[in-house]
Amino acid sequence: LEQQSLRIMNLDLLLRYGASAWKVHNEQLERMTVLEEKQLRQIKQRIQEVNWERKKQQTEGGEGLSRLSAEWNYLVKENLQIEEVCLPLEREIETLRTLVENKKHNK
Repeated sequence: LEQQSLRIMNLDLLLRYGASAWKVHNEQLERMTVLEEKQLRQIKQRIQEVNWERKKQQTEGGEGLSRLSAEWNYLVKENLQIEEVCLPLEREIETLRTLVENKKHNK
């Protein structure tokens, strides 16, 4: 009989307070959901900012590399042109040295 009495009392308490407890629990869950969604938005925003910053750095780096590559190509071309001018002059110098050496030996 005591068990039956406890069960009836528990059912009565459940009928009287159960819905309120469930509503309170749902409200707590909803508040937690709102907080988690806010954190999620903040994290997504931070990720977007990091991605934008990385893209900006990569774009600037790419532009810098392109500029340096063009400068390097220009300098290589200049060096080749200088070398083209120097080769005949070096041959002429060598020829003149040979002539001077031949004249020294012939005297």
